[in-house]
Amino acid sequence: MEQGKVVGTVRSIYRYPVKSMRGEELREANIEWYGLDGDRRYAFVQRGNLSNFPWLTGRQVPRMILYTPYFSDPADPDGSPVRVKTPDGENLA
Repeated sequence: MEQGKVVGTVRSIYRYPVKSMRGEELREANIEWYGLDGDRRYAFVQRGNLSNFPWLTGRQVPRMILYTPYFSDPADPDGSPVRVKTPDGENLA
């Protein structure tokens, strides 16, 4: 049986607490079968969209990427509320 070989190098890991908003760089991450803990935990849904993909994306509202969501307690994304820093520096719950 052939030994494993390096096929790539991870240089950075980003988590996106809110889909289509700015990501946060992580020094380390817990990765499970479903992905990173806390990744895309929240998303905006388009009212009345009955398709298989009702989520609002940065393609439709490019300014979304200017907002920076983060977990109040980054070590506990499942139990932590999300806050959002606006482009103007305002911090919102």
